[in-house]
Order: sequence, then structure tokens, then C-alpha cells
Amino acid sequence: MKTMDIKKVGSYMANTPHVQENRPVRPEEPPAQVPKNLDAEGAEDRVQFSREALELARSRVMMDREEIRTEKVDALRQKIQDGTYTVDPQKIAARMLDEII
Repeated sequence: MKTMDIKKVGSYMANTPHVQENRPVRPEEPPAQVPKNLDAEGAEDRVQFSREALELARSRVMMDREEIRTEKVDALRQKIQDGTYTVDPQKIAARMLDEII
């Protein structure tokens, strides 16, 4: 098995030219000017949401609705147990027709 002599690594790095040291120095460029048609006065900001963000927003709305529905179901369940729940056949028929049409 061969062994490597690592004592020479430090001297090797000292003799290696560094890219940063060999790079010529450039004069600093002035900051870029913003064209007048893009300055803040007449600019319009736009936001475009990804499909995933829109789906996440919809799911959050649905989760909030589920809480409301849970409360509604609990209230209806209580009415049924109390015997105070009544069904309006006209409303049921109207909603069924609305879904078909």
C-alpha cells in the first residue's frame, strides 16, 4: 500500500497562482440608468400565481367550509334527535331541478 506525503501541500498552494490575483483591475462602471418609461410613476406591478398556489388557496377555502358544514351537520343532527327537523318537499324538488338544468 502506498502512502501519500501531505507535508508538501502547504508549499504547493503557496506556489500556485490564484486567479483573483492575476485578474486585471477594471474601473468601476457607473450605475445603470432606469429608462423613463419604467420609472415608478407609470409602472404597473403584476402578480401571477402558479397553479399549485391557486389549488392551495382553494383547498384552504374548502377546509374552512368543512368546519361550517360540520357545525351545520351537528345542528341538523340535534334537530333530528329532538324531533324538530322538518323537510320542505318544495325546496328539495326545486334544488333537484336546479342541478339538472
